[in-house]
Amino acid sequence: MGENRVSMPPPTQTRGSSPRRAAGSPPVRPGGPAAAKRPVTPGSTPKKVGVPAGGPTKTSGASPPPKGQNMLNQSLAPKVGVEKVPTNLLKGATVKELLTTESKLATDVKEKTEALETHQKSFEAQMGEKLMKRNVLELLRNWDKDGSGAISKEEFQLQMSNLGMESTGKEFNDFFHSIDKDHSGSINLEELRPALKKFKEQAIIDSRNLESMQKELAHLRHRKDDLEVLNKRMARFNDLWLRKQVTLDDKKASQPLNIKLGDYLNHAQWSAEEWISQWDKDGEGTISKGEFKQRMAALKVNPMGHGTDQSNIFLIADRDGDNHMSTNETTNVEKLFARLDVNSDGRLDVKETAKALKILQDEAKDVLKEWDVLEAEILDLWNKEQGVRAAIKAIMMADRQDREVEYAKNHFTLEEKVGMHMSKKANVSSLLFMWDKSADGKVDKDEFKRGIGLGNVREGGLGVTIEASDEEIDMFYEDHDPDNSGALDIQELKVIIKRMNAAANAAEKDYEDKKEEARRLRKVANALLKTELADENTTEEEKKAAAAKAKEDAKPKPEPVSDEPLTYNAGVNLD
Repeated sequence: MGENRVSMPPPTQTRGSSPRRAAGSPPVRPGGPAAAKRPVTPGSTPKKVGVPAGGPTKTSGASPPPKGQNMLNQSLAPKVGVEKVPTNLLKGATVKELLTTESKLATDVKEKTEALETHQKSFEAQMGEKLMKRNVLELLRNWDKDGSGAISKEEFQLQMSNLGMESTGKEFNDFFHSIDKDHSGSINLEELRPALKKFKEQAIIDSRNLESMQKELAHLRHRKDDLEVLNKRMARFNDLWLRKQVTLDDKKASQPLNIKLGDYLNHAQWSAEEWISQWDKDGEGTISKGEFKQRMAALKVNPMGHGTDQSNIFLIADRDGDNHMSTNETTNVEKLFARLDVNSDGRLDVKETAKALKILQDEAKDVLKEWDVLEAEILDLWNKEQGVRAAIKAIMMADRQDREVEYAKNHFTLEEKVGMHMSKKANVSSLLFMWDKSADGKVDKDEFKRGIGLGNVREGGLGVTIEASDEEIDMFYEDHDPDNSGALDIQELKVIIKRMNAAANAAEKDYEDKKEEARRLRKVANALLKTELADENTTEEEKKAAAAKAKEDAKPKPEPVSDEPLTYNAGVNLD
């Protein structure tokens, strides 16, 4: 089904870059907008409120950030007229698994449809189709012209021709001989009856199944195009944001040490006193050269502290990505310390750290702006990818619910079907007395079948014909004949009908609930699909024009000039 891509495989980690995120997890960074300061215990690492930047997380299966989820729900709801995008759209099976399943389902439905269409060309299937709207028992009675209860091969051929059937081929001969066990040249109609009934029942089932499968196949074919567009769109967004993430990582890795440390401190949001408290191991209230080097080395090996949710911060001093401080890297750290150590006493006091904070953060400011732009683009692309992912899953969920509705419609039990028709009759008691043809106060199996319209009865007292096999009818009657007497009195029938009505009401409610859920899911799916396809078909020029218009509309408008003529006080000298 097109490109079954869900996400670009995580690229090999480049020198100095951040670890790549697990598929489906959001881009995160340890920077971004300013966040509230919070104390950090010595030896620990700073955490920042907001959307982190620096590269995707390593945690497999990480959940989308709250901001990302809110953006998804809040941005879609007003556009599509849906209260809320279901939260379970982003959970469970991956989109690739769903698309693979959908593709297999389409293949399976197509193969079954073709097999059923081939079967319907057989003699048995064609005979069953001719009998679908006929009463087999009445048909056989009409065939038995002489009342012998048998029919010759020639007569049977004639009756088959009257039904519009081919009556000279091998399949016809094979069928006739399968009934004519004694090879007498004629067949007993009572022996023929179950075979014809079986053909009729199977034809009804085949017709229903074929209609359902053809409808499903048409839906899958129509849906395939939409899913391929969405799948390629999702893959494109995924590829774009991962490429931008690599670009961002490379930019961070290539920055000089003062910029990296400035970004780290900007992320930490420390005051001068807090910086000292974090890096001052001997408790003298200053940061010595050794402490500075030690902390820089520690940040190089494990930038944000092992196991923390911000462990993917850039490697501050490690230019070659080997997790060791080379002589050159150590020299760079010493040079940076010397630059910050204004009085050259080998220690950074509160005054010097305060000045260092300002210098380092100012120097990193312009670079951070560039990073923030990239990070915003990455988050936007990631949210777009998640939006497409949600649309695909919504479509799958709606399709699955539609199948449940279709299945439920074609699989009501015999008790439920009888109860549904019973509940539509105003006077059940009068119907029951009508069924008692023998006037013995009881209704036997044949009277019951005839009254309800079961099996071969053309139309019963309910005004309908309820298709059912002999086996189904026998089981149905036995289940409702509590004393196995073979007859039901009026009171038993009233209790049974009441029970059938209850079963029918429960089945209808369940069916209506399924239909309502299907409508709800389809509304969400269609809305999301419409949004995604509309955006896909919008050109870049149109998007730029829309963005420019939105920017222009956001500008403050000047106060309107009054149309009233100016009036002057005659006593005022205007010269």
